[in-house]
Amino acid sequence: MALIDKEPRSAAARAKGNVVLFRLSCQEFNSFLTTDTRVVISILESLLATMVKRLRDTDTGFVTVHETGRLLASTMDIDVLLGGVLGKVMGIVSGCERGFIALWNEFSEMFEIRSVQGFAGKDIPLPKNDPVIRWLKEHKEPLVTTADSFQKPLFHKDALPDYYGFSFMVQPFIHRGEMLGFFALSNTSQLMDAKRGQVNLLSGIASQIAPVIANAKKIAEDENR
Repeated sequence: MALIDKEPRSAAARAKGNVVLFRLSCQEFNSFLTTDTRVVISILESLLATMVKRLRDTDTGFVTVHETGRLLASTMDIDVLLGGVLGKVMGIVSGCERGFIALWNEFSEMFEIRSVQGFAGKDIPLPKNDPVIRWLKEHKEPLVTTADSFQKPLFHKDALPDYYGFSFMVQPFIHRGEMLGFFALSNTSQLMDAKRGQVNLLSGIASQIAPVIANAKKIAEDENR
């Protein structure tokens, strides 16, 4: 894109093995455009495909944020809200097969499942020593498995519960420095394709939800007094 609009761009890449780097200067690119029509058509087709995909992803993001906002405003039932939100976020990440949302329970002092999709039921055990939960409470940021994390795993596979699957993305709900819960998206057999923009979008949705969860819990506590 920088060759087209002449604006600076930056990107980072990490090779998994030996590679050959191809460098195309602006001068060489302009020479291609004036000497070979086939190259021009191929480049324009590739740029158009990339732009269409990015526009589609952007549209999906705007629609998801808008629909999440409408959902937040339309119900005070926390379980209805979480079920609707889980369906929305599962549609964002390519390759997501199943997911669940867990909230902190002050009485049992454990995280409990409040909404699931793709699992047999809500009876997913979330022990206090769950390594992912410990990581989330410490870092308070999303955790996404990548190709690198399989080479240098954060957790021993034997210690990682099966409900996280082969690959997963976990996003905490943080409100005033407190972790109220989280949602976990996973795939049982392959690596999910969670791009940076999608992770940022899911983090934004979590930020929308967190204060609503906090308010709902406060209302419930007041009603029980």
